[in-house]
Amino acid sequence: MKHPDFDGEYLTSPRLILIFMLAVGCVVSFGAEVLSLPWSIVSTAMLLAIAVAITFVLGFIICGWRPQAGRWFTLLGLSLWVHAYGLWLQIPGSLAWAIIPTAYAACLVSISAALLVAAGESVIVLLLVQQYGYGTDAALATIGAVWAVFFAIAVVSYQSRQQAKWYAGYF
Repeated sequence: MKHPDFDGEYLTSPRLILIFMLAVGCVVSFGAEVLSLPWSIVSTAMLLAIAVAITFVLGFIICGWRPQAGRWFTLLGLSLWVHAYGLWLQIPGSLAWAIIPTAYAACLVSISAALLVAAGESVIVLLLVQQYGYGTDAALATIGAVWAVFFAIAVVSYQSRQQAKWYAGYF
């Protein structure tokens, strides 16, 4: 009897993530306009929303053409926009958003992809600390959180696979 392979089973549609990214981009842009923030922040939020909309359209096209490439494109876009919003809009504490792509990598592609994304996010955080002067404590806390999320997802995934194997063998 063939055991299910949960590492290759996709749990979340990348199109759902793309829709979420577009919604956040629109809400941030609209919120900056409604809150009467300085024009420099409003214009940056609008430009980011337009760029996210372009990512949304490209992501939908790529997902229809090559689903696996669409998943990776969505992960890269998510990682890019998580950091871009934090940097360009100067949002305090946005460095902690680095855990989001790691969590979604396990849902979109696999645990192996989540490992790769966690390593990439750690490098990005270290580069941001060096380039933009974030505090070392914030960087270490963020990197610790990224790896904690990865290990938590890996443990839950391993437990789920073990349970599925047991069920497959029992029934």
